[in-house]
Amino acid sequence: MGADELFIYIRFDFAGNIPIDRDMIPNNGEVEEQQVLSQSISINCNSGSDLSTGASDEGIDDIDIFFAFSYNYGTPPYVYANYGFPDGDIYNHLGQADAEMVDGGPGDSFVILRFLHSDVAEYLPHDQIMDYGG
Repeated sequence: MGADELFIYIRFDFAGNIPIDRDMIPNNGEVEEQQVLSQSISINCNSGSDLSTGASDEGIDDIDIFFAFSYNYGTPPYVYANYGFPDGDIYNHLGQADAEMVDGGPGDSFVILRFLHSDVAEYLPHDQIMDYGG
C-alpha cells in the first residue's frame, strides 16, 4: 500500500498468474469437475482503531472501509472501495468509490489498483497505524 498526492495504490501478489479464461478444475475423486468463473480479493481496514464500529463479514469484524478487485472472466475487472457501514451490515454502505487497475491483472501474477485519495480520505486514519486484513 502506498500513496502520492492524488492516489492510494494497493498491490496484490498472487501465487500464480491470474487466468485469462475460465479455469477448469478436474474431478479428483473428492471434488467434482467445475469451472472457476471469477476471482475477487479485498483488503479490509479498521481505520478508526475502534473495535465496536464498522461492518462484519465472513469472520472479519470492525471493517470501516474495504478495497476490492473483482474479475469475471471475459469482462473487464471491477475495482472499488466501499465505506461507511452505519448498521454493521457489509452490504449497507454509505459510499462507494470506483477506481482502476493500473498494472498487472489477467495473465499476470499481480494487480496494482489506484484509488483517488479524495474519494476515501474520510475513512482513512491520518498519522496513525491502520489494522488491515483480507
